[in-house]
Amino acid sequence: MRTALIPYLNQYVLAKGWITDWKDDEETQTRRMYVSNVIVKKADKHLTFDKQTLISKEDHLNFFVPLQYISKTFYEKYTCLALAGYITEYARKDGSIDYGLNPIKQSMVEDHIIEVCERAKLMTQSNLLTPKSLLTLHLLKQKIKECDMELEEAGDLLPTFYSSYDEYKRDIKTIAGTFDEGIALINSVCSNRAMRRANKVKHNFARTINQHYGLSMKSMLYY
Repeated sequence: MRTALIPYLNQYVLAKGWITDWKDDEETQTRRMYVSNVIVKKADKHLTFDKQTLISKEDHLNFFVPLQYISKTFYEKYTCLALAGYITEYARKDGSIDYGLNPIKQSMVEDHIIEVCERAKLMTQSNLLTPKSLLTLHLLKQKIKECDMELEEAGDLLPTFYSSYDEYKRDIKTIAGTFDEGIALINSVCSNRAMRRANKVKHNFARTINQHYGLSMKSMLYY
């Protein structure tokens, strides 16, 4: 039995290990993830996982993941699994007591932020002066706003396996600024005939796209 976890029953922690197998339970709508070489730490949103206080190292631990989270996350055997949740107590088939982890939806916040960051990097490598790029920048700007909202709503339940709250806050601000600059650049080129000709832009496609988002060209030029 995992005695080191007993004092942390029903407390919020971060846990990371390696998936060895899983089994779905349709009745409880959960996936029982069998995770090996698990490291459990005390959560602190101002510290990354590697700097947090160690609670225990377990040879294996069961993560009871709600199936509603599975569709948004791809799991594969023998890959690393890092989730935030509460230490839970459950009964084995023989009636003995054991302990596991009940992950919470906030576990997905980091994934959402990282996804937008990766897409932002791809945007820097593409030709911005296209309708598709402007549409993508508008969509990503909305996504980064949603990430910021998720970050704040998570509060002390924010998982910080990869970056701390302060680092995510800084990154979100930087990325949002990058999107604004990209949109402003496109609008500047599209609104000027000489610049359109110099950059081989056939027409002012930004006007139509910005109107769709309820924005005027003038407001977009001075973000």
